Amino acid sequence: MRKKIKIADLGIQVVLFLAGLAVFLLTNEEQLYFYFYYLLGSWQILSLLIHHIDNRGLQFFQKRRIYSQAIAGVFITGAISLLLLIFKTPVIIFYLFGLLLLSPFLAIWYMSICYREILQLRKRELIHLK
Repeated sequence: MRKKIKIADLGIQVVLFLAGLAVFLLTNEEQLYFYFYYLLGSWQILSLLIHHIDNRGLQFFQKRRIYSQAIAGVFITGAISLLLLIFKTPVIIFYLFGLLLLSPFLAIWYMSICYREILQLRKRELIHLK
C-alpha cells in the first residue's frame, strides 16, 4: 500500500511538472504556467510534510532532511526579503527572480528523491521474495 501511495505521489508530481513545462514552452499563457508552478510547489511541500510526519521506512531520510533544510532556507530568505520590503528596500525582486530560476531544480531534486525511494521499496520487495 505504501508503495502505491508513493507511486501516485511521484506520478502527480511528474504530470504537474510536464504540464507546466508544456504550457511554458508551447503557449504564451504566463498566468496558466504560474498556476502549475504554484500547484507543483504546494504539492511537493505537502508531500514533504506528510513524509516528515510519517517517516516509517524512509530509505533516504538523510536526503530528505537536506532537502527540507534547503526549503527552510528558501522560506527564511523570503521572510527576510519581505521584512526588507517594509523598509522600502527592493530586495524582494532579486529573491523572486532567484526563486523563479531555482524552483525547477528543487522540484527535480525532490522528484529524484521520491523516485529513488520507490526503487528501494521495489528492491526490498524482491529481497523478501527470495
